[in-house]
Amino acid sequence: MALLTENFDLAEVDELTVEIKPTLENLADSKLAMLQRHAARRISMGMQSTDADFLRILGRGHTAVEAVEVIRLIKSAGFALNIDMMYRLPGQAVTQVTPDIDAVTSLGIDHMSWFPYVPHEGTSLANRIDRGRVSRQAGHEEYFLQWLDLCQRARSG
Repeated sequence: MALLTENFDLAEVDELTVEIKPTLENLADSKLAMLQRHAARRISMGMQSTDADFLRILGRGHTAVEAVEVIRLIKSAGFALNIDMMYRLPGQAVTQVTPDIDAVTSLGIDHMSWFPYVPHEGTSLANRIDRGRVSRQAGHEEYFLQWLDLCQRARSG
């Protein structure tokens, strides 16, 4: 942040957003205070799921409980918050997307983005899927139903 403020005039910036990992290890009151001093107003983080198995498959390095605690700290410090969530995760059924939606909609998050999981060739997870160690993601019909569930809940929430 010091490097940014020393080299750029942030006085004219409408909004400064910082991305963090949703781990308590990377977040302390001192870090939040430092971000506030440097005019950061919004924090973004990739939560991806609230399901322990999917977080493990994705190799996220955090638990849902930890991510929710990070959300609580960020919101209590007065930051706007974005989170990224995923659906169509390897082996995920429509009925497993709904709990994620329900779990995060009551957390006071200012913006949520939902992305379908896409395996990228050569990554560890894509290789595990190809070798049958991890279930494949939903087919087109199930994928569409997951997307519809997200859309319907977004309209009603």
